[in-house]
Amino acid sequence: MSNKDNGKKGNTGCFIITFLVIAAGIPSALAHAKEGPIGSVVILIFGIAVAWYVAKALSDN
Repeated sequence: MSNKDNGKKGNTGCFIITFLVIAAGIPSALAHAKEGPIGSVVILIFGIAVAWYVAKALSDN
């Protein structure tokens, strides 16, 4: 296995861990927001999008 393949695995692992850690805060944000069902869906969608792009930027994917 080359270093390039090993680095790719490390980047993927970093992406997964970062995404999960950021996304784990979404339920807490929903609990404290006291929004209706539409607001909760908007917070959920934007939270997942932000978690995805931050994890992608941090892991160089």
